[in-house]
Amino acid sequence: TLDAYTASDYFYVGSLFNGRWARGPLDYPLNVQPEDRLTGVIVAMYYDNVFHFNSSIEFYAGNDG
Repeated sequence: TLDAYTASDYFYVGSLFNGRWARGPLDYPLNVQPEDRLTGVIVAMYYDNVFHFNSSIEFYAGNDG
């Protein structure tokens, strides 16, 4: 379970899941390329003695970066 609560009078302050991705090392990040997978949430269920990855929400870079 993931619960997030926020109280604020500002529309831009709120609960969020933040994923960041760049090519290259952390100390010298490079631009992403079209169709790079940026972040995602992947869910697996345990069934018949093994985890099955069966659901995901993934975000990819578009053609304009």
